[in-house]
Amino acid sequence: MLSSAALAPGMTKVAEQYRKDTKNRLRISYANPQQLERRVGAGESADILIASPGLDERPAAAQQDRAGPARLSRPVGIGVTVRAGGFDPDIANLERFKQALLSADAIVYAQPGPGNYLEKLFEVLGVGDRLTPKIVRYAGSTQVLEHILGGKGLEIGFATIPEIRTFEGKGLSSSARSRSRSSPTRPIPPAS
Repeated sequence: MLSSAALAPGMTKVAEQYRKDTKNRLRISYANPQQLERRVGAGESADILIASPGLDERPAAAQQDRAGPARLSRPVGIGVTVRAGGFDPDIANLERFKQALLSADAIVYAQPGPGNYLEKLFEVLGVGDRLTPKIVRYAGSTQVLEHILGGKGLEIGFATIPEIRTFEGKGLSSSARSRSRSSPTRPIPPAS
């Protein structure tokens, strides 16, 4: 299996449960989106590919002459997280989301990964230049979430929703004012 590194926390649990249930091991190789694109583009294949939309729809010349990988396409959203019991940014609509970003002491995310999308979103929202001095980038989302847990002040973290959920019982939460009944973790608005 080739998988986006953003899903490693959840996939590790799934793989362990699969091993317990079936006595078989899953071989999972994780990579960031750019690495996955390079590897797949170079002809590497897997029984299952979990990647950004469009990666498994590359031109036919780049695809191998065999049955393709199993496909199950579902987007993995980027969520907003903060330390539990602290700063609770109101991100219920676009204008409040922008104000929350501008009022934060730090905006923390992984680059590459969610950071690629977020930087475009910040520009589309017209706040990119004002956020630049307060942006903190890490190589992976686990570092982002650990930063938010141990940080100080008004910090907003961004990571994939499955990753945030693995930390919610450890002192992180999504913004209470952004929650809906069906989803405890609120995805950020699209960068159209």
